[in-house]
Amino acid sequence: MAEDFLVRTEEEIGTDGMNAVVAQTRATDVARVSILSAFCRGVFAPELAQVYASGLIIAEGFYVSTATGDALRRRLADFGIDWPEAVVAFTTLRFARAAGVAGVIPIPAGTVARCITADGTFRDFATRADAEMAANENEIDIVADASEEGSGYNVGAGTITTLPNPIPGFEDGDVTVTNVYAVTSGRDEGNDEEARQRFYDWLTARTRATPAALEYAAMTYAETGSDGVVRHPIMSAAAEEFLDEPGPDNAAVRLYICQHGGELATDEQFEGVEQRIDGYTDGDGNEVEGWRAAGIKVIYADPVFRDVDVTISLKLSTRGSAATVRRLQSDVTLRTASLPIENGRGRGMLKVKTLFDAICNLGDEVENARIITPVEDVQLAVGQKIVLRSLTILTE
Repeated sequence: MAEDFLVRTEEEIGTDGMNAVVAQTRATDVARVSILSAFCRGVFAPELAQVYASGLIIAEGFYVSTATGDALRRRLADFGIDWPEAVVAFTTLRFARAAGVAGVIPIPAGTVARCITADGTFRDFATRADAEMAANENEIDIVADASEEGSGYNVGAGTITTLPNPIPGFEDGDVTVTNVYAVTSGRDEGNDEEARQRFYDWLTARTRATPAALEYAAMTYAETGSDGVVRHPIMSAAAEEFLDEPGPDNAAVRLYICQHGGELATDEQFEGVEQRIDGYTDGDGNEVEGWRAAGIKVIYADPVFRDVDVTISLKLSTRGSAATVRRLQSDVTLRTASLPIENGRGRGMLKVKTLFDAICNLGDEVENARIITPVEDVQLAVGQKIVLRSLTILTE
């Protein structure tokens, strides 16, 4: 409603106020230089216009579509929707024995594997639980979490390859590590646009037990580990619904959830997601009649990769240097690697603005810049993921 309300101009308010005074008193001097005109147009109208504008700002804070910041947080809380919090990335690390290394290889929880970025910074991942490579095994896959939350830990496949410390009881090089798949599960704290999208997704999911409702439940489910870290164990997934004679007599919904690497989710995770799909009963506990999806399966499908070439022309300032170019290369590489698989909502696309944001982070080290390629946002089909085929930075 707030967007339908138009604040009148000071001129309109002043004229209406003066006409009202003339109509209800004996005052007749409506000339621009009169005391009545000066009062209505110069004092009364500006004050009332400011009141109207302030009221509109307050009203806009009560609408999800116009609220921002803390006001938007409060609106989401009214509907029981959490603000999109920053999330710790996770991935599956593949540990392998080197040639000639025999015997059982215990890999303790907390074993650190490292990605070293182009600018020399570290991205560390630590294994969640104790694991053991049997004597007849040459490799083992172990889930590991990033040392910090945020999308900065979304790195490409085959980039987590350094063990800062050897596996206890073995020499450096006896055991190698890599991440077979790109890391896409890290998230930064949401902005206003992402928070509104979560509300719209929630609104769509209000029709209970539809594929949209099940997908929303699965994708927003989170659990807090024993270390206090909040994790989304089934995020970055595509959803596929299975309808098996659904209906009032088949109200139970079973979620078939596969985690990263194909492991089935735990019973606690099943229950956690199912609890988010409320609506099978009304407020009095009566069963709600209606056609229901019988279940949903969350899968990790291999994406279709789309190669993208990025070319940037930079004019460095007197403060700029070769290090400036290297920092930009690293930032653009990380930003593109962190883009998720496109899910139909435009979240996987590469925006030209994303490249300009990376340039802006260089501050006064850059005097001017131009994006040569891509010339416009790179739109993706569902299931596609961007791979940075080439990155060229030209300096003037």
